[in-house]
Amino acid sequence: MKKELATFSLLMTITLMGCTADKSAPSGPHLIDVGGHRLEVKVMGQGSPTIILESGLGDTMDKLQTLQRNLARTTRVVCYNRAGYGQSGAGPLPRDSERTARELKLLLEKAKIEGPYLLVGHSLGALNVMLFAQQYPAVTAGLVLLDPPPLGFAIGKDYLELQQMAQSMTEQWQNQADQLAQDPKQKAQAAFMAAIASEHREMARSAGMVDQITSLGTLPLTVMATGQTNPAFGTVAEEFQKYWITQSRALCAKSKVSRFILVEESRHHLYLDAPEKVELAIREMIIYSRLPTTEIKNLARLQGPYLGQTPPELESKMFAPGFISTDFGELNAVFSSNGQEFYFSRRGIPGKSSAILVTKQVNGRWTEPQALPFCGQHDDVDLFLCPDNERLIFCSDRPLDPIQKIKDPREHDFWISIRNKDSWSPASPFATPAMSSAEDYFPIVTISGNLYLNSQREGRGTNNIYKSILSNGQYGPAQKLPSPINTAYREYDAFVCPDERTILFSSERPGGFGRSDIYVSFLDSDQTWTEPINLGPQVNSIASEYGASLSPDGRFFFFTSGKAGSEDIYWISAELIQTLRTSPKTS
Repeated sequence: MKKELATFSLLMTITLMGCTADKSAPSGPHLIDVGGHRLEVKVMGQGSPTIILESGLGDTMDKLQTLQRNLARTTRVVCYNRAGYGQSGAGPLPRDSERTARELKLLLEKAKIEGPYLLVGHSLGALNVMLFAQQYPAVTAGLVLLDPPPLGFAIGKDYLELQQMAQSMTEQWQNQADQLAQDPKQKAQAAFMAAIASEHREMARSAGMVDQITSLGTLPLTVMATGQTNPAFGTVAEEFQKYWITQSRALCAKSKVSRFILVEESRHHLYLDAPEKVELAIREMIIYSRLPTTEIKNLARLQGPYLGQTPPELESKMFAPGFISTDFGELNAVFSSNGQEFYFSRRGIPGKSSAILVTKQVNGRWTEPQALPFCGQHDDVDLFLCPDNERLIFCSDRPLDPIQKIKDPREHDFWISIRNKDSWSPASPFATPAMSSAEDYFPIVTISGNLYLNSQREGRGTNNIYKSILSNGQYGPAQKLPSPINTAYREYDAFVCPDERTILFSSERPGGFGRSDIYVSFLDSDQTWTEPINLGPQVNSIASEYGASLSPDGRFFFFTSGKAGSEDIYWISAELIQTLRTSPKTS
């Protein structure tokens, strides 16, 4: 059996006896002198921030090549080998995280690799990058920690029954290094074994320095932990895994802008077992790192009503930039009636389907948005949460026939999921009599149970707003709303207030500010809709605006706009709509 280096002491199920370091140099590496020894470094891609990938104990940079190559499509990515690893020369001892951080900073300076730096550290590498961030905060843009070692154990305070195993492994690696040093032909391998033995021996000191970091301020921090138990820990394996997760989560307290992600299906090498999740987390951190300082500080206040955001007045503002509104596409802003949950759709992530996400206010703070359990395989979008908070209706391209595996991705229908305690049930079709064989989107259900939607049933490329009446518990065929709501142009994404007396919708009719604008119309005393009023430049722009909704308390109006270059959620005081209701045009 091939014996392979694990990334953190007792994670090894076998020892390193007989192992050899991988000395094959990847294409394009450089050797940079850092004061008496040279470190091997490889740079790919262009852009800012510069991502630094820091490997775990015993892992050379070759193991990170796939991650580096994929991230390099977005920005500049640096991989390097610490002293004694790969083609890097042997460095001075002892090899603790403080020395590693200093050598990394010198390497970047000598190689003229400019910051700011988004540092990604796996296992022991997580300790290294945390100390780098503490020592060089001015050039650090963010941190991603991949299954960092539990500080309490690494320091030597917890699980004393496992400490002897750790000490034995250190001695074993040091003995092997001493034996290899006797053979001049094994100089490189001896340096490698000496390096990992020293890093492991100094783990307690490195972890102690990290433990003493009281605060990283508002430095964006993501901590990812694994859920799979490692049998190397013997009878305490399951218990120790829970402890490891708890310790990882605790690291989030070191930053005011932090999030914790548990990857249940992964073992210790997250970037190998769950590469897509790791890459997505890093790409999201790239977005955070590019935010202005004021917006990063805003993320730190994600507690209280409306995600802790400062309420807008009569000028629209992007909603929770960097947390909700990102470089991907976000739409469908929906708060639960008690204000404790916020649902939205996100799309535009390479290789991913559109999904419905939720963030919840727990112990005063809003959690990291997570996809709902029925999402992932199909294009799910345009959600509506019923006032009872128990039924979630949405739009999806999943097949209505369970036997049918593939469906035309341009055909969406309505589905419903029922709340099941803290989760949601598998989706089932909703209001099928109102649906068509064409695209049906944006379901809205009123107090009476009536369903409003937009559809392309008059031909692909068209769009009109329809209403399906609920009678005796059944929905009837959808009927097209009359003029002046629908015109010869495209009308869509109609948000109808619960009492069905106000409608907000998008239209491409002439006279707007951009490709599509949001309009409002009110139900008159004769039960006809008033002439729609454009919401004006406070909402509309030269881009497209759509996805209208109101907060449950009626105070704020939400919508999606492309005015900043990508689909983002905006909000504005709903007083704007009340002002238009009493304007001369509607009197």
